Order: sequence, then C-alpha cells, then structure tokens
Amino acid sequence: MRFSPEFIERVREANDLVDLVGEYTSLKRTGSQFTGLCPLPSHKEKSPSFSVSQEKQLYHCFGCSKSGNVITFVMETKGLDFVDTVKYLANRAAIELPKDRDRASEEEYDESKALFHVNMIALEFFCSEQLKLSESHEVAQYIKSRGLTPIQIEQFKIGYAPKDGNALLKHFETNNVPVQLGIQLGLLKSKDGKVYDAYRHRVMFPIISAQGRVLGFGGRSILPEQMPKYINSSDSKVFSKGKVLYGLHETAKFIRSDDAVFLVEGYMDLLALYNNGVQNVCATLGTALTEEHAKLIRKHTKNIYLTFDGDSAGQAASIKSIPILLSQGLFPKIIQLSDSKDPDEFFKKHKLADWKKLAAEAEDLVIWRFRQFPLGSLGSSTSSESAQKMAEIIRLVSDRGYRQSLEDFASKRLQVDAALLKGIVENAQNGSSSSINTQNPLKKPVSQPATKLTENRYQGVLKSEGAASTAKGSTKVVLASASKVEIMLLQAAILSEKVFLKVIDEQLLPKLSHEGIKKAFEMMNDAYRQMPNKFASLASHLASYVEPSSIIGALFKPEWKNLNEDQLDRLMADCVRKINEQHLKNLSRSKLAEMRTSSRNQQFIELEQFMNIQESLKSNSAKNTASE
Repeated sequence: MRFSPEFIERVREANDLVDLVGEYTSLKRTGSQFTGLCPLPSHKEKSPSFSVSQEKQLYHCFGCSKSGNVITFVMETKGLDFVDTVKYLANRAAIELPKDRDRASEEEYDESKALFHVNMIALEFFCSEQLKLSESHEVAQYIKSRGLTPIQIEQFKIGYAPKDGNALLKHFETNNVPVQLGIQLGLLKSKDGKVYDAYRHRVMFPIISAQGRVLGFGGRSILPEQMPKYINSSDSKVFSKGKVLYGLHETAKFIRSDDAVFLVEGYMDLLALYNNGVQNVCATLGTALTEEHAKLIRKHTKNIYLTFDGDSAGQAASIKSIPILLSQGLFPKIIQLSDSKDPDEFFKKHKLADWKKLAAEAEDLVIWRFRQFPLGSLGSSTSSESAQKMAEIIRLVSDRGYRQSLEDFASKRLQVDAALLKGIVENAQNGSSSSINTQNPLKKPVSQPATKLTENRYQGVLKSEGAASTAKGSTKVVLASASKVEIMLLQAAILSEKVFLKVIDEQLLPKLSHEGIKKAFEMMNDAYRQMPNKFASLASHLASYVEPSSIIGALFKPEWKNLNEDQLDRLMADCVRKINEQHLKNLSRSKLAEMRTSSRNQQFIELEQFMNIQESLKSNSAKNTASE
C-alpha cells in the first residue's frame, strides 16, 4: 500500500514525539529539550544521552548516534517497515487510512474494524479479570510458578478467562457487542440455542498484530485434567494461525537489532526465553510453519534458529520447515536441547550463559539434515538416493555463497567430485534425476571436518549491533558522498528559516553539485509551501528521507544548537562563496572540454568565453578576500 506525502505528513504531525518516546523512557525537560535513557533496543545505557526536541519533533542519542523523527522511532522500537509504521501511527492518532476500496471491499473493511473492536473489548475484560485475582488464587499461583513478572504480564497483555461460563457474554451485553460477532471470533459458542463463553478458567494470551490490533487469543488450561491444553481462536476475517506469529509485536525490535530470531512452538516457550533475557524470539501457534510465517520473519531478519521440542514431533517439524525457510531466502540453524524437552524446561535447569553457548554451537539446519541421510556403499542405490535428496534441498537455496557451502559439504560427505554434485543439483533444478555410479569420478575419502559456513550472517547471534534497515515505501535521499560545504548549507537551512529562504530565493540549487542535496532542498521547499507557518517541523519531515541520520542528528550538538541568527548568516555566506567558486571551476572545466572537441572556427569564441569566466572567478575571489 502506498501513501501520499500529504497523508504521511498528516500522520506524523498527529503523533507528538515527546508523548510517544515518553511511553518507552522517562523524559526530563532540560532547557528547550527533553532528555532520558535511550529507549532504542540496540542500545543499553545507564546515563541519559537521549535528547528529544519538541519544537522540531526530532530525537538524537549521543550514545548510539541514532537520530530521526516519530516515524523512524517507531520503526526502530517496534521493528516495523515504513508502511506498517504509517498504519500504526495512523491508528494511534485515530486517522482513517486512505480509501481506495470498492463498495464490497469497503463493507469487508468495516466488518474487520468491528471484529478488531470486539477483540479489544475481550482483551480489556480478560486483563481486568487477571488483575482482580488474589495472590492465593490458583491462576495467580500458576502464573507466578511460570516465572512471569507483572512487567511481562503487562507487556504481553496476559489475562484470565473466569470459570463462569457467561462472564464474557455478560460483558459483551453490557457493551452492546452483537453476539454473532463474538461467535464469529470464537470467543462465544452456541449450542442448542444457548450461547456461552468459549474460554473458561484459562490463562489468556492475546495475539497482537504489528499495528497493535488484537487478532485473536490462545487460552491455556492450568489443570492437568482440563483438555485440550491450548485453545486458539478459530480462523476469521481478522485471524489465521498460519499467517501470524505470537509475540512478534513486542519482540520484532529485538529481532531486528540482533539480526536473528529464535522460533519456538508456543506461548510459554516464548515467555520462558523472554523472561530469561532472550528477547529476539517469536512462536508459532500450535501449527506447522507456513510460507506466510517465513515471509513475516524475513521482514526482520534472514537468520533463524529453530527451537522446537526435542521429541520426534519436534524433529519432524524441523525437517518439514527446511524447504519453506530456504524458499524464502532464510538461513536456518537448529537448537538441540539434549537434556530438556523445550526452552521452558531448559531454563529451569540452566542460565542465560548456557543458552548463549548453545546458540553459538548451533548447527546449520540443512547440514543437520544432510547428516541424517544414509551413505551406503559408493555407487549404491542408497548413496544415489541420498545425493538426489541433498540436491533437491540445495536447489532451493538462492544465496550463492550459502549454496556453495552446502554443495561442498554434500560432496565431501558423499565422497563425490564437487562438479558431479553440482550437475545433480542442476538436474534437480530442471526436474530430472541423476544417480551416482562407479563410473563417476570420485574424490579421495575426506577425514577432516566439513568446511564451516563463514558468512557474516551466521555470526553474532546474540549481539546487539543494530542492524540497519531501509524504510520500505519511503524514498531515501543518500547524502553520504556530498561535500562538507553543501551538507553544512543544508544543516544551516534546517535551523534557520532566513537561511532556507535565501537559498531558494537566490536560486542556489542549480549551483549545487550533489543531486541528493538538491533533492533535500526541493523536498523542504515543497513541504514549506504547504505549511509556511510550520518551519520548525521541516526538520522532522526531512528526517524520514535523509540518510545518514547523523546529518540531522548533528543539529543537536552544541556547535550547531548554540548558533544565533548572525552566526548562521555568516556561515551561509561562507558556504555560498565556496559553492559559487566550485560552480565556476566546474563551468571552466566544462568549457575546456568543449573547446577540445569543438571545430577550429569556434575555438576563438570558446576561448573568449573561457577567459571571461576565469576573469570573473579571479574578481569574485578578490572581493571576498577584501571583505574578510
């Protein structure tokens, strides 16, 4: 979905940056700005270095050097792409998304809104019921026994469905919720003309979208005899188990900053990891991994660690996931819990350091699978069949380096020439099959371990290096190669309306050499024409599009922040002089190049023009020297 610049600007202006940041960290007013601990997931600090300007709607962290506006802040903290960020902020400010739907889709959209609203009412009910529980209540005791703190309960909105089979039904009636919508969402059931609650005496886990909408619920029993152990919402127009991952709304930011994700099988496994310091995690909802799940993960990282239960079912699920993960360009590894059935049980025996060691030693999922294929004797049908199976997996890999590593491992394991195996892979790619026979060239037996995969993406799973992400749906203006003078002129224009108007009125843009700087000024000018009384907001507007963000972030530093109008005027004059000089030099070079290629009859005219330019350059330089 694409949004017009006007709509993006409306959404940005409707969300105050100070209010939003205040939801993540405590801010204290310091002069004209607010300061606090950096709330960005890739940065942990003990001394406040995060600064927010309410006037300019910009933030800058002096610790991690990240800067931006309300849009980039949501992208960083929630791990959303550009489009989802705009949707999230629009929803937060109660702004309707642009309507590009026909009548039928408009009715479907309205129905979805109604269903989301009912789910939100149910969420508030379950959360309030959980808060009412006494410390001695068996559900409160169960929650405590699973190591869940009040903070995590609030973060993941964990609730409680009472024993009373009509509690939610009565709440819906009080809030004028149509019974049919409750039934449609699987929150209510109907039998023999009677309607009753679908969830009773269960701990409730809401499944929340990236935009903060409640899609559905999972209810866990707390009694051994209460079966099934989990009940998930039935599929509806707003919920499908095969298209959502639990916890992603809260953990996506950590997945992005760590550039890796641990995929687990259920709610409690996710919470066990999160509660023990592993926050880059998400969970399937008691269903097999799907292509939609893999696409969701790929939005945030390509590095995935399968952490399924260690039983035969978990092993089978890992094997089935291989073609799905590879087809989406992901790089999978497998966590094997030798003495625990799942992550929840693991942390009852071990600590975070043990988990980190386990992750560092995790084996590539495909190689793990290759080791399971029987070898047989050279040239046997068993060996040929294994080679064919390996080739069918390798053909799904699009990354050249990863593919080569797998081919190397497979050829060593099968003791066949790498070129031969590559041919089998190519045949598998084309839909035909090959076999290995005694006539095929064989390699000598290899005793050393297979070559390790040394791609950077396989390293540093638990490091918070702050992986960079590009805002999908936005047009980035890259200024990294611009000259220092032109960058300084842009920064001065962002700070001073007077400087900005001089740049535009004196038609300096054609003299700028960097196309990105020109584009940035043009974007500022377009926005200024639409809102001439809101010059201070231009900086925030530009922050959505300019890279690197340090160009905007530098304006928070004392050397810029403390400049007055006179100093900015002098700075501009100096920048303009240097830009004019460079412009004249560029014209001179251009004329010389033209003279070399022009006809002989034109050379006198061209030489005269060139001499005039040189004279102008000398005169201009002399005047500037005298004035200084």
